[in-house]
Amino acid sequence: MATTPTTAQVLTAEGIADSAQDLRQLSADELRRLFAFASSGKINATRVIKNLIWQAYTAIRAGHRAPIAGNLRSFWYTDVKPVLSRLGVPVEGRRATELVYDAFVEMVTRHHLFHYRDLGFLDEGAQTRAVGQTNGTCILFAEKDGRFALVRDIAQASDATALALGGYPSSLATEYLVHALQHAGVPAEPPALQLFSVVAYDLSGYWIAHEFAAQLQAFGIRHVTVHPLIRPAPLSAAQVALGRYALPKGSKTTNWLRETGGIAGAPYGLEADAFPPEVIRAAFVEEATPYLRVFRPLDGLCTLLEETARRRLDALPLEAVVARIAAMEAEELLALARHLRPRLVPGEEPPAPAVAERLVQMDAAELQELGQRLRARLALEAV
Repeated sequence: MATTPTTAQVLTAEGIADSAQDLRQLSADELRRLFAFASSGKINATRVIKNLIWQAYTAIRAGHRAPIAGNLRSFWYTDVKPVLSRLGVPVEGRRATELVYDAFVEMVTRHHLFHYRDLGFLDEGAQTRAVGQTNGTCILFAEKDGRFALVRDIAQASDATALALGGYPSSLATEYLVHALQHAGVPAEPPALQLFSVVAYDLSGYWIAHEFAAQLQAFGIRHVTVHPLIRPAPLSAAQVALGRYALPKGSKTTNWLRETGGIAGAPYGLEADAFPPEVIRAAFVEEATPYLRVFRPLDGLCTLLEETARRRLDALPLEAVVARIAAMEAEELLALARHLRPRLVPGEEPPAPAVAERLVQMDAAELQELGQRLRARLALEAV
């Protein structure tokens, strides 16, 4: 039975060591003595990068350095690029920065030496992520940020999770997603996620979806299933003919064609943007329904309101609060319920002042007129 190596064993195997000096301040000759291959004298750029990453992590952990407060490219500019340039290593082009990304992926997801968030990297995906509660394990995701509003709107109707990847999936963003799911108490036991993809129907989209699934598994989600929503079937023949495009010849396209069938057996693709919102919505409902639990935005809302009133000494009577809430539109109720739910769990903080004010600042003249509306909505849900 294989044993998991210790941190010390991993560091030794990777050629990573704690240095008494800041590697960024060493001269080229000092760096060469540490990181040049003995046989050729060439610089082992990967080992340089891993040591710079480890140095930054340990310094931040010890409180000797401020968190990065940027992204991976920020780290490339501040810590890696100047050192590699000093050593004569090419620093222009994508390959140079990809070495940094690859080193982080290996240290975080393969060796589990630390988390991205331990270094204080920004959670750049927070603005294009909405974690659901009732059906948070069902993730509707788009490749492009421009589609986030659409997938969020569709997912929120079921209280599912919505996400835009912003292109090729980022291991850093995926870690923050998993952390957000765990913080919301979403992952089941054993951890399992259903992914519903709104990505191009071509080789690139296929690999984006499956790379995202692989990253989730690397962060401990054992079971991940991908459900492609962008397929030719929902479109008319005229829509397909209008939107299709030829794919490049080669073994990769041949393999994709064998896996998906292409369009009528031919190597053509379709952009996700060619699919109207109502088609994507219908595809999600059809694919996701077997995995969705019943979601009622008003479930437990009275309990939430009662607890809110109990925590607020200056709150109006519960009946008045209920009447005020009854005046809200369904979308407002959903947003309010989501905001309050995690804040009313024992041990958590009470509602934020702005939310409390929203609950208790009411127009008394409206109470009589609005008092029936919540009861009517609750009565419908009880049917």
